[in-house]
This record gives sequence, C-alpha cells and structure tokens, in this order.
Amino acid sequence: MFLGVLVLYLVFFTISVYAADTVSVKGEIIDTYCYALMGAKGESHRQCGIDCVKAGIPAGLLEGV
Repeated sequence: MFLGVLVLYLVFFTISVYAADTVSVKGEIIDTYCYALMGAKGESHRQCGIDCVKAGIPAGLLEGV
C-alpha cells in the first residue's frame, strides 16, 4: 500500500514539474517601503533601493516600467 502511494506521488510530482509553464515579466525591482511612501523608483532611487533591500525591506516588481 505504502509503495503504491509513493509511486502515485512521484508520478504526479513529475507531471506537475514538467507541466509548469515558463513566464516572463518585465518591470523594475523596487523596495516596497520607499515606493509606498514616496513613489520612489527609477535610476535616481537605485542606491537607496539597494540599501533598503539589504536592510530587510521587501522587494517588489513594478510591472510595465
């Protein structure tokens, strides 16, 4: 019984891995804190964004930029 369940699990896992589609997105990686407070983005905010993410502020993806 256990072996049968294990085999089914491996089959479904393998199918799900190979069935996954690849997705491409374009945008700008931002730090969520400065963007939410000030709308900060772009090249002028580059170094601050890097520092904020290194300090633990979550990064986000601003699509379509």
